[in-house]
Amino acid sequence: MGINRHKNIVSCFLIPVRDNSILLLKRKNTGYFDGYYWLISWHVENNETFTQGMIRETEEEWGMILSPDDIKVVHIMQRKAEIDQSQGVDAYFLCEKWKWDFVNAEPHKCEKLEWCNIDNLPSNLIPAIKFAIQNVRDNIFYSEYGWE
Repeated sequence: MGINRHKNIVSCFLIPVRDNSILLLKRKNTGYFDGYYWLISWHVENNETFTQGMIRETEEEWGMILSPDDIKVVHIMQRKAEIDQSQGVDAYFLCEKWKWDFVNAEPHKCEKLEWCNIDNLPSNLIPAIKFAIQNVRDNIFYSEYGWE
């Protein structure tokens, strides 16, 4: 008898913080919540740690130079996606210092980057991201999202 194991999509998210604001990006042409705000993110590649991926991706896609000392895991979420019900494990990293400034190196997928006040986040923030940010603010390290 075989065991029915699901395969998780492993993703990482960056929460850059400056003053009382976090950096969000507005999605476009992705087929997933276009027109909504999201955090800098990517899928972890094979044979890559979360930290290695975070450093690689932020430099390649956003022009940010990070070191492992600049980022800290602040939340882990097991999530079922709103749209297609795919399952994933997400790691959220907090970042309060970096070298260089952010640039939108993916204008075909990102309409804009915007610093948003943490106390007044956009109403069109993807619900799972809003849930994760609130958990980070409440110092909750683990959550589950999308299950009834």
